Amino acid sequence: MSAARPVSLFAVGDIYFDRADMAAPYRDMLPLMQAADIRFCNLEAPVARSRDPLPERPYPLRSPPENLDLLVQGKFDAIAIAHNHLMDFGVPGMRETFQHLSARRQPFTGAGETLAAAMRPIIVEAQGLTFGFIAMACAFPSASGASDSKPGIAGLPVTTRYEPLGGLADEHPGIPPRIVTEPDAPGLARLCKAVRVLREKVDHVIVSFHWGVPGQTAVLDYQKTIAHAVIDAGAVLILGHHAHVLQGVERYGDGLIYYGLSHVIFDMPGILSGFGFDAETAAAEIHFTKDGIADAFIHPFMMDEGESARTPTIEERQRIAKLLAALSHPLGTALTHDANRDALRVVL
Repeated sequence: MSAARPVSLFAVGDIYFDRADMAAPYRDMLPLMQAADIRFCNLEAPVARSRDPLPERPYPLRSPPENLDLLVQGKFDAIAIAHNHLMDFGVPGMRETFQHLSARRQPFTGAGETLAAAMRPIIVEAQGLTFGFIAMACAFPSASGASDSKPGIAGLPVTTRYEPLGGLADEHPGIPPRIVTEPDAPGLARLCKAVRVLREKVDHVIVSFHWGVPGQTAVLDYQKTIAHAVIDAGAVLILGHHAHVLQGVERYGDGLIYYGLSHVIFDMPGILSGFGFDAETAAAEIHFTKDGIADAFIHPFMMDEGESARTPTIEERQRIAKLLAALSHPLGTALTHDANRDALRVVL
């Protein structure tokens, strides 16, 4: 049975709850969330009781178990937990997260007792269409990665090397080198195989990536390499997060890539004032038919420090629209204003 109408997905990037106020956690995003058939987020912290963090973690995050009520209110159908903070409190903190999420029937993917378990997808059905979600991290402490015999997150390692800029280094001492990033080839091959296998079981495959450099809007080489390979393998949508700033959108082949959805709720003191990350953020709205993506939109939001995302002012909305258009243009993708939704439409 095929969908009688397009199926809508509402997707946001990082969410981190650590608050006493349990009222209206989603503020102005709520109408969009309620109207969607499927909802996705990245849960950017372990859910655990107070415990000592690993000594090597400089900024450990922990969401109190009582704050899980806030997540439940979001009625998310797919929650990614493959990120650099999940194991801030080690394997015990990760396992406690599993227990709390499972007890509240919150569907999560991206970590497990083995790499195979960590890559186990979530399958969601809506209006007769099936969707498979896989969550991976490229920005993570290497010790946090799961293996065939070790618990942890679903990690895809990336190598970095620095290349001098030819003769310019002699002419201009101290000039920054070119930074080259490349994904681990076996890891990427394993992910692409998982996408192909999942594509045989569902109508659409969606892959979440925790990647990029915090505070950097530029899309790195490895992000493009991985995103293109995963779409070539059969995925239709890539949802990126981690940078705490927005990144561009790219239409590639039959797929769509939101490289960076930033954060919409992040209860970390100083996340904007101390770290200098952006208040400008956004949510994605994608409509699917059996054949693929029918429409795609970006809804601008603002995240004030200590608060959840809110509707931007006209001036703020224009600033976000200009930023996203400038970031997406080099990726060969245009954005237009959709008056009916008061949102940015991705030109497909």
